[in-house]
Amino acid sequence: MRRPQRSQGRPAPRLVSSGSGRTLDDLYPFILRNVALLGINSVRPPKPLRFLAWERLAREPLLGKLQTIATIEPLSEIKPLAERLLGGQVRGRIVVDVNA
Repeated sequence: MRRPQRSQGRPAPRLVSSGSGRTLDDLYPFILRNVALLGINSVRPPKPLRFLAWERLAREPLLGKLQTIATIEPLSEIKPLAERLLGGQVRGRIVVDVNA
């Protein structure tokens, strides 16, 4: 049996479980309301898109931008940090410095 073909970057007209053992029962309300459940192809995007991304990464200075989305916290502050995380008060990425 042939698998259905679709264009790259287009929605797939099917639902599949990703092997997580999760049933699709919680998706039925979305299906009934005709909501498109779309994912991101971060594993194998088309070559032109990858080349564009690499060119952009090569010409744009990113270090300043990375510093605005990430903070470094010492391991000694892990308890208050966990409380902030669970309270939804953290934005961006956190690097835990285990040597501090």
